[in-house]
Amino acid sequence: MSESEQSEQIIQSPLRVEHIRLGARFGIFGDHQIVHDYGIAVNEDLPLDHPLVLDLSFQGVLRVFGAGAAYFLQAVLTADVERLDHVGASAYSLILTSDADIIDLVYVTRTGESEYMIITDAPNTDEVYEWLHDNSRVALHGKRVFDNVEIEDQTDELARLCIMGKGSLDILDELARTAHTVGGKASAGSNNAGRGPRFSYVDALKDGIYFGTEISGIPMMLVSDNQVEGSTLIYTSGQAAVALWQAFMGFDELQAVGFDQYVSIRREKKLWLDGVDEGAYRKPSEAGLMHLVREGGGFAGARALQ
Repeated sequence: MSESEQSEQIIQSPLRVEHIRLGARFGIFGDHQIVHDYGIAVNEDLPLDHPLVLDLSFQGVLRVFGAGAAYFLQAVLTADVERLDHVGASAYSLILTSDADIIDLVYVTRTGESEYMIITDAPNTDEVYEWLHDNSRVALHGKRVFDNVEIEDQTDELARLCIMGKGSLDILDELARTAHTVGGKASAGSNNAGRGPRFSYVDALKDGIYFGTEISGIPMMLVSDNQVEGSTLIYTSGQAAVALWQAFMGFDELQAVGFDQYVSIRREKKLWLDGVDEGAYRKPSEAGLMHLVREGGGFAGARALQ
């Protein structure tokens, strides 16, 4: 394959121009172009005492839905999906082969009554999708074991941002407030127009998820990541992500960070698996990830862990 053909297959973030303006240094992760950093040294101390923002559009987004979705996911994820008992409930999980080799470390969120979102790492998205799709269609005596479940890849439909650290929700609240303000006065559609307290993401995310258009009328979905202080994942269109990023850059206290610091934060929280992107699959115990494996078994790969 020629260099030009390879470059055509690399997926670029809708925020690429914004990253260039900040002096980004790019790299490749899977088939996605990522920002390694913005020309400054990565702080290994991982200070989350101030807000950070990063572009996670390299992650894969899979939708699992249907009346049998929960039953299916309980059988294929190491997380206890039955405990995700409300919309917005989330958990980190491993996906294992029948031999208990790690396919990927994923984040699963309940996004509807019978609907879940699974976030994967870029190098593994296709493999995870194929594995879930194939297993959802396993048949016994000519009948599907997991009926009424569908898998859909939404990676190309959504841009993903993450804002984290102390004060990050305050910034979201400030954006929601100023977005509804025109000429120093609250607009007619504003929550500040004398009809009650102003909108607060702290309240809106109390169940772990928010669907709405509070910032400049931009449709978006917000999901809390309770493993990292103040971490909120934002899903929206590419064009809307650009508008949000530009708004974020208006806050002096908010620092944009790249993939390198993201990995460092995940490693510190034991939420990153080195080597998976290179095909160096390992057992959960070898990777120090047994805390993501539920007791009692009942999932793919469980017998091989015994």
